[in-house]
Amino acid sequence: MYINLLSQEYQRRQIVRARTRQWVVVWLILLPVFSAGGLMEWSRYQASVTELATAEARYAPLVELQDHNDALRSQLNMLRQREQLVLEASGRRSLLDVLGYVSRAAANADDRLCVQQLLVGGAKQRLGATNDSAGEPLGVVTMQGVGMDNTAVSHFVNGLRSTQAFRQVQLKSTTPTEVAELSVRGYVVECTY
Repeated sequence: MYINLLSQEYQRRQIVRARTRQWVVVWLILLPVFSAGGLMEWSRYQASVTELATAEARYAPLVELQDHNDALRSQLNMLRQREQLVLEASGRRSLLDVLGYVSRAAANADDRLCVQQLLVGGAKQRLGATNDSAGEPLGVVTMQGVGMDNTAVSHFVNGLRSTQAFRQVQLKSTTPTEVAELSVRGYVVECTY
């Protein structure tokens, strides 16, 4: 049997010292282990940050190329729309051109002819046919008016043909009519271009 003659206070201090030494040893052993683990995690984190920065630096030109590609694609779409408009516009005769051809042909009739109505319209095209293929007409000009006689109407039609601006010039009809008690010829001419 063992009898402890030391005071309670002293015994308490000795127990605290023993436990403190015990825990200090444990902490001295664990501190380098935790420090090494923390250092390894920090170095992994730094490596991943560096790797991420490198990947972003490599990816940055791809983002620029994608933005540039999008800009070029939008410019290409705008150019295609412009090209389509130009192609549509080039396939149509200008109304001023048509008026010039008609007035020149009317001058061939020695001012014995009057154009009363001028209609400009598009011709029907076959489905799938382009403007250049199959000789399809692009538009129709229909003129109605009066001439002093058949000779004036004939000179007018020949004047329209001589311009070579139309694919076909057809005299659709001539009818005798009266204007201000004068006997004249009414006519209908159709030109396709």
